[in-house]
Amino acid sequence: MEDNTGYEYMNEESINERLKCSICTKPFIDPVSTKCNIRNHIFCHHCIEEWIKHHPSCPMCRQNLRIENLTPIADSVLIDMLDEILVKCLGCKQTGLVRGSFNDHKNKMCSKTNIKCLSSDIKCPWTGSRDELDKHLKTCIFNPLRPLITELINNNQQLKNQVNQQQTQIGGLINDNQQLKGQVNQQQTQIRQLQDENQQLKNQTGQLEKRLQFLEFTCPKPLSCFDHSCAMSSWINSSTQNFCFERNEIID
Repeated sequence: MEDNTGYEYMNEESINERLKCSICTKPFIDPVSTKCNIRNHIFCHHCIEEWIKHHPSCPMCRQNLRIENLTPIADSVLIDMLDEILVKCLGCKQTGLVRGSFNDHKNKMCSKTNIKCLSSDIKCPWTGSRDELDKHLKTCIFNPLRPLITELINNNQQLKNQVNQQQTQIGGLINDNQQLKGQVNQQQTQIRQLQDENQQLKNQTGQLEKRLQFLEFTCPKPLSCFDHSCAMSSWINSSTQNFCFERNEIID
């Protein structure tokens, strides 16, 4: 009897019934165990999942059963016995294959397994059986171009890598620029504050100059007299002007 796995069992009647699933009546595939009260029962993983979708109970004892109650079989003896069952490949018809290594046979050896062209990685669309590959390669237009196309692909990958590196560098420069902008904004704020303070000092100096002019006009004593209050005002005015001049130099 054929199986959707790509093989059929040899002498299926002679296979121990304890190795067979009671649902599909074939040797277990990916066996799982139930957790029934009376005893655990073993089924193919796919078979019991499909059963539970329509009948939420164990096929053997009818105990309520959910998919979460299933446990994969870890018994190495059972797994080894299943792997050693002899099968026949439905593709190339080779017999005497052990089931445990059938996938290796199908993927690497079977002459009737459909495969892609060796140049499929450079866009050759051909697919066919493994025994037709040599015939295809004689007329494949992609295979002779492989060295050139491979070189172009490698060059393209190098360019992509360079672009990625440059994008990373650009990202770093953008971050640095943002930090510099932040520093410039802080300095501009400090400059505006200093300009405001300087303007206040200029205003105060102007007021002091007006007072000094008034004193010079109204006071008969000479300002060179240091015990004169007007002389003190003149000294204050001179000191303030010097201070303003120094601040202007800093701001400029």
